Amino acid sequence: MLQCCRCLQWFHEACIQSVKEELLLGDRFFIFVCAHCNEGLEFLHRMDLDWFNIAHITTFHLVMTNGTTYADLDTDIIPFIMDRAQNFGVKKLLNGMHGNKDAMRCHLIKIFKEHGNIFRCGSEVKKRCTYFGVRQRTPPSPPPISVPASVQINMETMKDSLVKKTTFFPGKFTQAVPYAKKVDPPTMSARLKESKLAKIARVKSEHNYCTPVKCPEDSPNRKPRRSPSSDIFDGNNNSPAKQSPHKPDFNETLYEREEVEYDLASKSNKSSLPFTPEKQPPKDPFWSLDIAFPEPVNFLGANHPFLIDFEQENIRKK
Repeated sequence: MLQCCRCLQWFHEACIQSVKEELLLGDRFFIFVCAHCNEGLEFLHRMDLDWFNIAHITTFHLVMTNGTTYADLDTDIIPFIMDRAQNFGVKKLLNGMHGNKDAMRCHLIKIFKEHGNIFRCGSEVKKRCTYFGVRQRTPPSPPPISVPASVQINMETMKDSLVKKTTFFPGKFTQAVPYAKKVDPPTMSARLKESKLAKIARVKSEHNYCTPVKCPEDSPNRKPRRSPSSDIFDGNNNSPAKQSPHKPDFNETLYEREEVEYDLASKSNKSSLPFTPEKQPPKDPFWSLDIAFPEPVNFLGANHPFLIDFEQENIRKK
């Protein structure tokens, strides 16, 4: 993550469009201004690095990435720097001896010995003398930067001495950074548990959006209607539907007569009364992530979305 020199907001690597290479862990040696503070144009420029900064960035990145205490100088540190020689500006530091590993090795060994309060050697714990690490797992801090105060920041305004400038002091970290946790494949029980949870969530979503509504025709106490086609015609080949409903046949029982009269009365009442739609049963309340994880009041302090874990803990302690 990089910090804007003006608004002091932190931006993730994926949110910065000007990044061409993958950022290293602890590598904050960039002059970065977001598009909001720079009139719609992002500005990203690599600072000039010396051998101390290169050694600190490389050792910290390898130790944190591999999850070890030391990194070998010949097999890890020097090949890593050679692969990123253009990004680090090694050619300028070697003074025409670009690609000479022996010269690079001499410079790095000198840096490791002169800054014993920052780097540790494997010989201290009876290991190889080519093993080097950092005493504290804190990222290196870049130096203060002078940037234009109000005008648009670009290479011309950065070099112009007449432009009014202000000094930006990058934040320093004092707490140790935890090692990156290795992701283990989920066990069979975890997979079954996840599948059950996914199934429950799917059933709940289907129930919320597709709640069945009972129609009045589906009620169990309602008897099926008799269609005229299924009725038996009389001796004169007359359909019962065409006959007068007030003159039932003498063969009908008393119960059938009462049923016919009840149907006629209900039909007349329905035709006279206005149509009123039946009330549907209330649906279950909709469940969403906003209910489980409510939105914070603001995004200041520990609620900042781009802060990492140890930064949030540091803010909460303060």
